Amino acid sequence: MRTRSLRLTLAIAFIFTLYFAYVMLFTSQMLLDIYDLVEFDAMHRYLSMVGGSLLVVIAIATALAFLRPLKYVNLIIVLILYHLARFVVDLILIAQGNTSWNILVPEMVYFLVVCGALIRFFPSKAEKVIGEEKPKEEPTSSKQSL
Repeated sequence: MRTRSLRLTLAIAFIFTLYFAYVMLFTSQMLLDIYDLVEFDAMHRYLSMVGGSLLVVIAIATALAFLRPLKYVNLIIVLILYHLARFVVDLILIAQGNTSWNILVPEMVYFLVVCGALIRFFPSKAEKVIGEEKPKEEPTSSKQSL
């Protein structure tokens, strides 16, 4: 049951991550509208494309964790850290007064909810498939016959 909920969380995270990767890579006007910016110079376009390419990598990691959640537990830990870090960055931006609340709060809620769901549905050792256990090694005798 927990694996099903984890996969649902990973699927939602994959869709959102891929959508924002697309927005950052290909549609700069939509990015201007989302963050209420006036102009998009060459440097900000470059940073947007770098961020979009990193989001593609995060989306690939999310897809791998979705397909095999018990095998890619380490990727789930990375995704938890990513969502938590993005929440902290948004919190710092609000504390500095650089961006308004109405822009960042929906983003912050998403990052916090996904991070919490990934932690809540994190796979435990009890859920591992019995067939994935390593075969027991046979003990070998330390004495060799001549």
